Amino acid sequence: MMRFFQDRLLPLCAAMCVIFPLAENRLQAAETFRLYKRPLLIPERGTVQSYVLETPDCQFSFLPPPNWVVKENASREEVVMMARDFTTGIRFKILSSKTGTDGRFDVEDRRRQVFASYPGAKITGEFPCYASNARGIGFDLERTVGKRLKIATRLSYIPVPTGWLEFSLTTPSEKLEQHGFAFGNFLTSFRLESISAK
Repeated sequence: MMRFFQDRLLPLCAAMCVIFPLAENRLQAAETFRLYKRPLLIPERGTVQSYVLETPDCQFSFLPPPNWVVKENASREEVVMMARDFTTGIRFKILSSKTGTDGRFDVEDRRRQVFASYPGAKITGEFPCYASNARGIGFDLERTVGKRLKIATRLSYIPVPTGWLEFSLTTPSEKLEQHGFAFGNFLTSFRLESISAK
């Protein structure tokens, strides 16, 4: 009987001790990173569907581009929006929730992170950008995928009191101007609504 316990039950108990905490962590992440819809009245347009994202530290609201698919990924702390043809996507990600930025940023540090995240990409533009009444830094990138397909990415980094937000638009290069307008409208609509008191 003891041999059976050592050979069969002990490994099973050990596996459960590993699996249950992981499942609990995922459940907690899902509970504290929640995306839901909320009607918003805009005088010029009527009532539209806005989204609210609740995290352990903050609550954000935004308007996605019309008719795009919107999904959250709690484990990666990001929200992804896709155009209906699935060739273009907008993503925003919480880079840090541990330390505040007090509104300052190091442009060189941002450039280093861009090159680390997008090896082989070329920066074709650099500009100030704005979201939720905060000023950040933006970059246009271009890279080649495969032998010929040119992909453009527009990145925006916005400081918030709890860390950084990274916004990105990725699209075929020839569609950057078309979808860049939708990306700008999304950033304009983005709001930091509240910060949790801890």
